[in-house]
Amino acid sequence: MCGIAGVLNFDGRPVAQQTIDCFTDSLAHRGPDGRGTWKNDPCGIALGHRRLAILDLSESGHQPMAYLDGRYIITFNGEIYNFLEIRAELKTDGYTFFSDSDTEVVLAAYDKWGPEMLLRFNGMWAFAIWDAKERTLFLARDRFGIKPLHYRLAPQGLAFASELKAFHHLDGYHAELDIQTAGLASRQAFRVEGSERTLFKGVLRLQGGHSALVRNGRMAISRWWNTLDHLVSPPPTLEVQAEEFYRLFSDSVRLRMRSDVKVGTCLSGGFDSTAVACTMAKMASGAAVGRQAADWRHAFVATFPGKLNDEQPQAEEAANYAGVKTLLLEI
Repeated sequence: MCGIAGVLNFDGRPVAQQTIDCFTDSLAHRGPDGRGTWKNDPCGIALGHRRLAILDLSESGHQPMAYLDGRYIITFNGEIYNFLEIRAELKTDGYTFFSDSDTEVVLAAYDKWGPEMLLRFNGMWAFAIWDAKERTLFLARDRFGIKPLHYRLAPQGLAFASELKAFHHLDGYHAELDIQTAGLASRQAFRVEGSERTLFKGVLRLQGGHSALVRNGRMAISRWWNTLDHLVSPPPTLEVQAEEFYRLFSDSVRLRMRSDVKVGTCLSGGFDSTAVACTMAKMASGAAVGRQAADWRHAFVATFPGKLNDEQPQAEEAANYAGVKTLLLEI
């Protein structure tokens, strides 16, 4: 989890340093490992980033990050799990990299494929890329909206941030509750979460599976992902279906074990979490993960002492089988 923020003035007015500083630092809790801002005064744009370091813990992974002599600048929250494979493909096309981060891979991919790169990504993300040559700002969110992105579009410009409450700290914006949306959220929360509406008047949500291109003071939003357009035909037999599921599930766990810091999992003792923990153990025993976390043997277990729904015994049994340590969270 990182925090991203940005301001683009359509009339080219420089963004005040205090404006981007306050906007960015309102997200400090999302990124304790680093802080950065970037401004281009002639273009009236500023980007901010609060970093939670997962891949490439060095200063080379610092954001906002520039690429191709400063043509592209990105502020990025999330992780591209298949970045090693994409990086290798881009290197064969002549792209060079100066960090070991997935962030730089996103920038190179944007130069190579433009918005079509999103279909190649396996991961979760919300990011903004400024193209200094074209003077465009590209924003994108992952397929199902795992990573958040809110924005305010006004005649004078655009502002965006990871969290709604960050707009409390945005110069020129007075937060006001959208009563209609609040009423709907109290009755049918998913109708709000799945829409562009938010609890603040004038602040919208870029929906999951959508991207936006801002050019010459106009914002064009596109839906780049629709699951119904990407359905595959299942194998004909149960046996082959089970084999294909196992392949996909194992590969999903393998990719998510890529990390330069410790990783762990939540373990209830039920079927799903036990399958994840045991597959992690199998992946770590010899499968080619690539950039695998050196320390992954941690399982968080919620316990309910004396209650019928306490699954600690089952979780402990699964943890022993997988060879992971349990960290008990008594509730």
